[in-house]
Amino acid sequence: PNLEIAKGEDGNYLVQIGIYRLTLLTDGVGELTAEGLRFTATDAAGNPISGIITVEGKTATVTFTDSTWEYLENGSAFTYVKSSDTPNRLDE
Repeated sequence: PNLEIAKGEDGNYLVQIGIYRLTLLTDGVGELTAEGLRFTATDAAGNPISGIITVEGKTATVTFTDSTWEYLENGSAFTYVKSSDTPNRLDE
């Protein structure tokens, strides 16, 4: 699994989320809020999917809050451990 977050020139965040053997969300856009980083992306079925990313120390938790895709129910959460300060895939 991988999670890549980079601040865009417009002040919003670019978000890419990989979930091993399930999906890769590559077009996420996020906004920093008091709750965490709220993001919206496109799921594998072509529909909007959104959630929130919270960070504690070097651990980030991605929780999906608005999903219509059958493989990611609302409330599904995935944990990622920070391995670098430089995003790998956000070069588009």
